[in-house]
Amino acid sequence: MDGGIAACVTGNSKIIKSYNIGYIHSRETGSSYTSLCMSGGIIGYTQGNATTIENCYNIGETYGMTHVGGIIGHISSSGSVIINNCYTMGRITGNNRYAIVGIHNSTPAIMSNNYWLTNCGAISGSYSNGNANATPLNEEEIKGLALTLSDSYTNDEKTKIIDEETGEEKEVWKYNNGYPILKWQLR
Repeated sequence: MDGGIAACVTGNSKIIKSYNIGYIHSRETGSSYTSLCMSGGIIGYTQGNATTIENCYNIGETYGMTHVGGIIGHISSSGSVIINNCYTMGRITGNNRYAIVGIHNSTPAIMSNNYWLTNCGAISGSYSNGNANATPLNEEEIKGLALTLSDSYTNDEKTKIIDEETGEEKEVWKYNNGYPILKWQLR
C-alpha cells in the first residue's frame, strides 16, 4: 500500500490541510489481492475506528494493481471515515480506479464538498457509490474552487519572471498552476 501522505492509518486518525504532488505507485506487481496493491493520493489504506481527511488535495499520479483512489485507495474500517473539502486532479491508473475512494469494505465514507478532474482516468462501477458525493469538474472549474472548498484554501498567485529565451517579462503561476492552494502555502 502506498499513499501520498500516509501508506496506512489505523485508529483515530486525522489528516488536515495537506497535499500531495508526488507519483504514487504500489510496490506489488502481481494480480493477487494484497494490501501492497492499494494506492491513494492521500492515504493508501485506512483501518480503524475513525479517519478524517479535511482540506486536502492531490495532484500527483496514483497507480495501483487492485484499488486506487485519488484520495484513499482502500477503506477497511469499523468506524466512520470522513472526507471533506478535498479535490484530486492526479491521473489515476491501474485496476479498480475511482476518483475519491478505490474501495470500501465497510460503511462508505461520509463525504461532502469534494471534487475530481473529469479526465483523471477514474472509472465508474460497483464501487462508484463511494464517490457519489464528489463532483466531477474540468480543469477551469477546479481552478475556481478556492472559495467553494473552505476558508483553508486560497487562489494561486501569479509572479513575474524573465523568459530566458526572449528576455521578456511574463507572468506565471507561483505555486500550483492556477489551482487552489492551502493558505499556509503562501510564502
